[in-house]
Amino acid sequence: MTARQIDSAAARLRELRAVAWEDLGLAALAFGLALAASQLRPGIALPLLAGALAMTFLGMRAYVRRSFLVEDLAEEPEAYELLPDVRRFGARAASLERRRLLARSLRATLEGSTAGIATRVAAVRPELVEIIAVLEDERTKLEPFTAVSVERRLQEFRVLLGDPSRSPAELRAGLRSLLAGLDR
Repeated sequence: MTARQIDSAAARLRELRAVAWEDLGLAALAFGLALAASQLRPGIALPLLAGALAMTFLGMRAYVRRSFLVEDLAEEPEAYELLPDVRRFGARAASLERRRLLARSLRATLEGSTAGIATRVAAVRPELVEIIAVLEDERTKLEPFTAVSVERRLQEFRVLLGDPSRSPAELRAGLRSLLAGLDR
């Protein structure tokens, strides 16, 4: 990612934050006016309420778009240097608490697999157990970018786990590649 792209992304993040705050602020005002109008001028209360709901939707849409942009930028190592929001997102992903949550999720996959994927899970059990151990180990320090990448790859793994066209050997190779990328 180039410096120009990062600057553009930073501007877009600022713009989406401003839009979200403006829309949600306007929605709060419209809700207040609708409440007051319900007592003073009931005829305009419903349109004000509809406007408040629309502005709430638009504000939340801007907020979600911003969150998705931060998530996407967290895959770019260069973004960590210049974007505080990306640094915070990556720091959360690399935290021991988040890694333990991810390990619990993997453990649930190991223990609660449905009949359709149980044999596929059994085929990659050693790799999953090793990944769980690395994630839970307090001595393991993951760089934020690596932690985000690990989380994404494990999400992809879960999708591939349900794909019968993927062989257990292919799943195992993907997990071994993930393990090789972890700093231990």
